[in-house]
Formats: sequence, structure tokens, C-alpha cells
Amino acid sequence: MVPKVTSDLGDIYVDIRGFTLEDWKQHKPLAAAIMNSDRSEVLADSTLSGFRDNVHSLVDRLLSND
Repeated sequence: MVPKVTSDLGDIYVDIRGFTLEDWKQHKPLAAAIMNSDRSEVLADSTLSGFRDNVHSLVDRLLSND
């Protein structure tokens, strides 16, 4: 959990485990809140996970028989 940097109702609860770079672009205040709370390792973990998923998907498509 990280404190919000804005007082609006957006991004009250967000599961970032599968976030990609495009997802982070849609949730800039959330990224700022994470950075302000000294929890930046959360950003790296989710981005790495998203990157891994993208690579696996690419490899699967390259190796498919379609």
C-alpha cells in the first residue's frame, strides 16, 4: 500500500502485477505515489513481469505452427 498523491477517487485499488509500460502510462499518479513512498521496487517487479510475459508471448507466436 502507498499513500495517494492526489485526492480524487481514481486508482484507489490497482493490481499492478501484470502492468506493462503502456499500463503505467495510463496510471501516472499511481507511479508517482509509489516513487514518493520509497517503494520503487514495486515498479521494477511489475515491469519486469510484464516484459517477461511479452517475451514469452512473442516466442510462443514465433514457434507456433500457424
